Amino acid sequence: MSILGTRVLRTEDPRFLTTGGIYTDDLRLPGACHVQFVRSTVAHARIASVDVSAALAEPGVIAAFTGADLDLDELAPPMAGMINAQMSQPLLARDVVRYVGEPVAVVVTEGRYQGEDARGPGGRGLRPAAAGGRGGRGGHARRRRAVPGGRQQRGRHLQGAAQAFLEEVIFDADGHPLTSSFADYPFLAATEVPSFELADMQTPTSYNPLGAKGIGEAGTIGSTPAVQNAIIDALAPLGVRHIDMPASPQRVWRALRAAAAEGRPS
Repeated sequence: MSILGTRVLRTEDPRFLTTGGIYTDDLRLPGACHVQFVRSTVAHARIASVDVSAALAEPGVIAAFTGADLDLDELAPPMAGMINAQMSQPLLARDVVRYVGEPVAVVVTEGRYQGEDARGPGGRGLRPAAAGGRGGRGGHARRRRAVPGGRQQRGRHLQGAAQAFLEEVIFDADGHPLTSSFADYPFLAATEVPSFELADMQTPTSYNPLGAKGIGEAGTIGSTPAVQNAIIDALAPLGVRHIDMPASPQRVWRALRAAAAEGRPS
């Protein structure tokens, strides 16, 4: 009989749920201590300082350590040989935190709940990674050093422009895709677009302490309508008022032919 779709009775459940089950939290080892971690509340920050003096003054605290106090080897990435060895992570953050929840300090206490009480005062001193950068604009504007040379923004602008110019998924009458490979699906290369300048505009968000926003879609959102509107503006003197995206050469040619046939005023 297959177990798929069939109720499986587990013989260990009564013991775990009633009596006899022992969990890690039930163990009371002589001389055992409890550990609580102080974790970062921001996604990316430079560690200006981590002051553990207040935690050490709490009742039941035996010790408190930061990454600078302990000479610990970094945690190697999983699947050695398949993942870049430089992607190792420190067990306690030093100098920089890289994600929300990364441990920045550890508090050792006699009892579990003493550690929970003590870890709050020990987690101060995190400074936003963008603070102190050139220009003194705090953590609101993204820094060029965080996105070197603006390459990521430029790539997003290029992607958005490609949507306006030529990117399109085409199907035949039977629903089969005709653009299933890059041999048929056109896209822009960096050599096919003009140069442009990037300018920062700060609009900090109120949803996080840094006021920071992601930049993943920053270029694609604005560049597509900007390019499409520029095409229509350029063709307006010839009587063209609208072209569906993408504004491929064929569609531009058809729009010009239609405007000329109808004798639209420029």
